[in-house]
Amino acid sequence: MIPACCTRAFAGLPLICCLTAASLPVSKPEDVGISSERLQRIHEMVMRHVAAHDISGAVSIVARKGRVVHYEAHGLMDIDSNKPMAKDALFRLASSSKPVTAAAILILLEEGKLKLTDPVSKFIPEFRDSKVAIEFKRPALPMADGTRAPPVPTTPCRQAATSPSSTSSPTGRAWQAAALPTPITRKS
Repeated sequence: MIPACCTRAFAGLPLICCLTAASLPVSKPEDVGISSERLQRIHEMVMRHVAAHDISGAVSIVARKGRVVHYEAHGLMDIDSNKPMAKDALFRLASSSKPVTAAAILILLEEGKLKLTDPVSKFIPEFRDSKVAIEFKRPALPMADGTRAPPVPTTPCRQAATSPSSTSSPTGRAWQAAALPTPITRKS
């Protein structure tokens, strides 16, 4: 049996793989349509990154059809003490909210609980009646006379935020194209 929360690292990027059950049964990979030979590539790939000093170690888990077919610790937890990686090791997450959220959205899509065209406000009511900033020339801060800068002008969104409209830009600023009035109004 495998614990409910297991840690996985891929090419040095730690991710938390939260399993829905308290524990999952272990199975032979071929019983669920996965090649044992191909699963061995996970260990080889992780160990290449360990050898290249990209990461000191990792924990990997693969489950399919509710059964764990691969669960392995690779490398070291602590280089100085030469302590081997433990399967129940915890990893600090940094800047991983987008990939974790994307994985959750894909699961909801697969289960039919979400459509990409659903407005975000359907699930997060605070997004209803959203407003976006209008680009304008902001005075230098702090202002010389000690007064506060004027507030950023806003306008109602023309289009409700949906999963594609909020994740379609690599810079995370897809709202500019989807929500701001066209053309952008500039104020002095």
